[in-house]
Formats: sequence, structure tokens, C-alpha cells
Amino acid sequence: MTTCDLITTCSFINNKISTMPATAKLITSSYCTKNPAECARNRVADIIGLDMIPADLSPSDYEMADKLLAEA
Repeated sequence: MTTCDLITTCSFINNKISTMPATAKLITSSYCTKNPAECARNRVADIIGLDMIPADLSPSDYEMADKLLAEA
């Protein structure tokens, strides 16, 4: 099991859904601590940089991630 390097700085987990603890726990367990390579935010950060991740990009928004990567 791999933990995402961005787990402590991810604005989606730490800011956007911090008021929804059940959702945050589900997303964290699905992406951050089990399979960060499946996270759209992680993919964008790895390829074009952390500063290129839109605040509203969800971990499962592969379509938006692909669009961002294609535009880079």
C-alpha cells in the first residue's frame, strides 16, 4: 500500500471537503492511502506540476485531468 506524497498538502482533501468528514475519509481511503496513481490530482501534479492543479479538480475527474494534460 502506497500513501500519496501530497496527502498533507492536498487542497481538495484539506480544504474543499474538510467539512464533510465521511466523504473525506472515503476519498482518502480510496485514493490517498491505497492507490494515489489513480487520483486525477496526483496525475496532474506528477506531470505538469502541483501549481497547475485547479482547486476544484476532484480525485475522480479524469476527464478534466486529461484535458489539462493535453493543454500542457
